[in-house]
Amino acid sequence: MIIKDIIRADLEGESPDDVINRITSHLESNRGVLLRKNNTVIFGYKLTEDSIGMHLFTVDSPIKVVRSIKYFVDEAVKRNVKTVYGLTNNRQMYRVFKLLGINVKESDLPQYNWKWQIKD
Repeated sequence: MIIKDIIRADLEGESPDDVINRITSHLESNRGVLLRKNNTVIFGYKLTEDSIGMHLFTVDSPIKVVRSIKYFVDEAVKRNVKTVYGLTNNRQMYRVFKLLGINVKESDLPQYNWKWQIKD
């Protein structure tokens, strides 16, 4: 699958074209990055110099999603990101974080419901 197809397949309640346009805008202004592993795409976008927001799009099986998140974690650490923010209502994602040793906490930003403090 191509990235646009993965994003379209995973979206619920939002216009795929609007989401793809927002992602493209972030990428063109060098404020975002797309990472792909298998049929999982992670869009990371700069919030501050050392923090990012992220959104995951996937059509993968749970085990492949775990591998993809591990890849993202490694990339975030390499890029000296200190804090990652996200929004999910999927309880399985919290189990994945715990499995990978990612200690997510309640977000201090209102537009997200979790954060992961990589470094202080």
